[in-house]
Amino acid sequence: MSKIRQILRMYHQQRSIMFIAAQTDTSRNTVKKYVASFKSSGFTFEEVNALNDRELEDFFGSQCPYAGNAALFPPR
Repeated sequence: MSKIRQILRMYHQQRSIMFIAAQTDTSRNTVKKYVASFKSSGFTFEEVNALNDRELEDFFGSQCPYAGNAALFPPR
């Protein structure tokens, strides 16, 4: 399971940033970055969780994580 998926899953389970960072051995700032990107993307956890690990990395891996990546998701 990708680290991004773990972070978003725990965030969806309402875990704290500090808890998520400790469990995933990731800095709090990195966790905050992924959570902020997820929240601003407008997609649900279920939609993001349906992506494979490669798509998840592509979607959240860039500095502007959701710009231009809407093609990864089917139209609503």
